Amino acid sequence: MSLGKWIFVLAIGALVGVTSGVQGADLTTFGSVEARYTTSLGIDFGDTIGNGGQGLYDYASDRGNGEPWWLMNNGDLFSNVNTYGGTTAEDFAGYQFKLPASVTEIKYSNRIYGDGGTFASTPRVEVLRNGPVAKGGVWEEVAATWDVAYDNTFIDGHRQYKITPTAPTGNVWGVRLIGAPQPGPAPDSGGWVGVGELQVSGDLPIASKINLQNNLALGQTPLWSWNQFAQPQTLTDGSFTWDSYDTTWGAGGPRDEYIGVLLDSPKNDVAAIGITFKTFGDGGWFNTDTMKVQYTSDGGATWNDVTGLDMGRYTDDLGYLINVATWQEAAPFLWTFDTIDGVNGMRIYGAPGGAMTDVDGFIGAEEFEVFALVPEPCTLVLLALGGLSLARRRR
Repeated sequence: MSLGKWIFVLAIGALVGVTSGVQGADLTTFGSVEARYTTSLGIDFGDTIGNGGQGLYDYASDRGNGEPWWLMNNGDLFSNVNTYGGTTAEDFAGYQFKLPASVTEIKYSNRIYGDGGTFASTPRVEVLRNGPVAKGGVWEEVAATWDVAYDNTFIDGHRQYKITPTAPTGNVWGVRLIGAPQPGPAPDSGGWVGVGELQVSGDLPIASKINLQNNLALGQTPLWSWNQFAQPQTLTDGSFTWDSYDTTWGAGGPRDEYIGVLLDSPKNDVAAIGITFKTFGDGGWFNTDTMKVQYTSDGGATWNDVTGLDMGRYTDDLGYLINVATWQEAAPFLWTFDTIDGVNGMRIYGAPGGAMTDVDGFIGAEEFEVFALVPEPCTLVLLALGGLSLARRRR
């Protein structure tokens, strides 16, 4: 096949990919960019949840075995959480999302023991409509089919289920399995439920607008107002391991601080940044009353504020990060704004948050990502035709 035809085929393939969207994306398991901004990271020190099932993203009715909720979405069937010791009539496990999504499939690995771990009967599938719970969202049952009949008998092992909602689940803010647990022997004769993995797949509508598959900041020059550990490169290295981070602790204060990136060439249609904060009980975040998202078109000589900034659940979740978190938390957020052209740098600027032993505050971060709009289909066709024309001229 000629070079021109190859270029044309590749471009048309990209066009098909854009027009078909991201149906079936993994919205929950660590490693997926969609999961990063829909639920928590699902790794060590990535547990963005409060006690008693009142947390933010990973979500269950009780923490029976004392394990963090991210064991539900770390990709490891043999790590698990359970609701042992819970006192509610019904148990549940699922997720509250940071962004609205459409749920197309749920894969449930039911971790079972000889004395418990199952629902009494097929659990209901519920989705969270009209926004997060904190904003008045309501859990609503939806019809669903199971690939195999649910089995409530006790064994020592796992049973795997694939669940497909058959009712509309568009633009929902969460999904969960809920039902009464199967009673078992003492000491928890009321029963409890075990979860090895709970993987949710679906469509993230924002991904049809923002090209989440192309992080423009990857490998670019990081910007920090100060570094505690002298490893600024962690901000743009693409690593989300728990120890890949830096902070501005020790800079002295009070003062404004910043984190960001300089790009090696101007970028157009820039419309979002992704920031994975590393928060601690005494700092790591920006105060919302003073912070700004800014861009530069001259290599950092001057900075301008973006317009139309939407920080999603950051403001709502800040109370948890400040008041509950007592160890380092990986807290990712996707922030969108009005589209900008000619961008060669982005940053967050403002007063750092602090508490307890560090009232002046500091910023902690694992990763800073920059995203542009998804290319228009006509742009891909023009690229294909241009490549074909160029190849023909070279023959």
